[in-house]
Amino acid sequence: MRDRFGPPPPEVSNLIQVVAVRLVLKRAGILKLDVTRGALSFTFSKDTSIDPQRLVRFIEKAPQRSRFISANKVLVRIGRFQPLEALLEARRAVETLEADPGKRSL
Repeated sequence: MRDRFGPPPPEVSNLIQVVAVRLVLKRAGILKLDVTRGALSFTFSKDTSIDPQRLVRFIEKAPQRSRFISANKVLVRIGRFQPLEALLEARRAVETLEADPGKRSL
């Protein structure tokens, strides 16, 4: 496609990134992601693939940055990112939480 039509416009690249983030969230059992100015709010399903103890350690490691809002909701402060950058930060956070403890540490 690129040979025939040239590089995709930024909107197409952004859409691909958004879809990729949504797939990561779905795989992890995250029902909802709210992106606000300076924070991400993750709502986990009861069947999430993320180990609860790993999530607790993630929050304990940086309590000034993240906290539980409710039993299935976590707030992570990220600073002032543009919306797409915030989504990519959400993806990195979820991938960190899903990582095999032997491969990556929090």
